[in-house]
Amino acid sequence: PQRPGGGARPRASGRGVVSGLMSWSGGGNRCYMQRHRLKGWLQAILGLALLAWIFRAVAWNQLFESLARANPLWFLGALSAAAAQMVISAWRWQVVLHIQLGERLPLTELTRYYFMSGFFNNLLPANLGGDIMRAGALFNQGRDKMAVASSVIVERVLSLIELCLLAAWAVVFGGLPVTLSLSPGLVGAGAAAALGGMIVLVWLWKRPPARLRFLVARAEALMVSYRQQKRGLALVLLITMAYHLVTMLITYCTLRAVGIDLSLQANLAIYAVAALALTLPLTIQGVGVREGVYVGLLALFGVGKEATLAALALNYLVLILYSLNGALLFWLSLREARSQVG
Repeated sequence: PQRPGGGARPRASGRGVVSGLMSWSGGGNRCYMQRHRLKGWLQAILGLALLAWIFRAVAWNQLFESLARANPLWFLGALSAAAAQMVISAWRWQVVLHIQLGERLPLTELTRYYFMSGFFNNLLPANLGGDIMRAGALFNQGRDKMAVASSVIVERVLSLIELCLLAAWAVVFGGLPVTLSLSPGLVGAGAAAALGGMIVLVWLWKRPPARLRFLVARAEALMVSYRQQKRGLALVLLITMAYHLVTMLITYCTLRAVGIDLSLQANLAIYAVAALALTLPLTIQGVGVREGVYVGLLALFGVGKEATLAALALNYLVLILYSLNGALLFWLSLREARSQVG
C-alpha cells in the first residue's frame, strides 16, 4: 500500500507497537505510573471485596455441576461471536480512520491490532491498554497523532451513546421485570442536574479555558469532517450497533451453554444495562461489578446465582482465549522485528 504522498507505508513491528504505546502513555515515566498506582490498588481492593460478598453464600457443588454440564457447541458459538466482534470492531475503526485520515487502511492489519489489543486490555485497567496499543501502532507508522487518537475517542463516544440508548430502551421496552417509582422531587432534581450540565457544556464550548481551546477547535474540525461524510457516519453507527449485538451474543451463548434460556430481547436488555454499568471504572476490568450486576439482573428472571456465575466463568474463558491469541500475534511481531534487525 502507498501513502497519499507516495512512498511505501511502513508496517508497525512488535517493537514499534511498544514504542508507540509508551509514547502515548506518558513515555512509561515514573510519575505516570505512580499517579495511577494508588487508584489501581483501590480498584483491586474494591473488586476483591465485591467478589467476596457475591461468593459468600454460593453452592459450589451446583456451580461446578453447571460447568461440567456446559454444552460445548454453545461455547464454540461464544468463541465465534468473540472472533466476529474483533473483525466488526476493526471494520468500524477502518471507517472512522478513513473519514479522518482520508485513507483506507487494510482490514486485516487493523483486525490484527484489535486482537493484540485484547491482550493489552488485560494489562492495563479500564480497557485503555488496548486503545493505547492500537493508536501507538499507527503512531509508529507516522500517522497524524491527533487524527488517530481522535478516531479511538470517536469509537468510544459513539459506542457509549448507542449503549445509553439501548439501556434506556431496555428499561422501558426491553422486558426487564423492574418497576420504577420515582418521586416528583427526584425527577425534578434529575432534570435540573441535566439542564445545569448542558448549560455548563455550552458555556465551555462557547468560551473554553485556554487549556481546552485546542481540544474544542479539534472537535469543531471533526464535526465538519463528519458533516461532510454523512454516509460514513451512518455506516459507523450501523457497525457500532452490530458490535453491540455480537457482544450480546457472546453472553447469550455462554448462558445457553449452562442451560439458561432467555429470549433475545431479554438478553439484549440485560447486556445493555450491564455493559453501561461496566463503563464505570470502579474495579480493574469490572471484576466484581460484572458478577454483581449479572447476578442481580438474572435474578429478576428467576435464574440462580450459581448458574449465572458458571456462565460468567465461561465468559472469562472466552476472554482469556482471545487474549492469548493476541499475545501470540504480539510475540510473532516481536520475533519478526528481531529477525529483521538480525
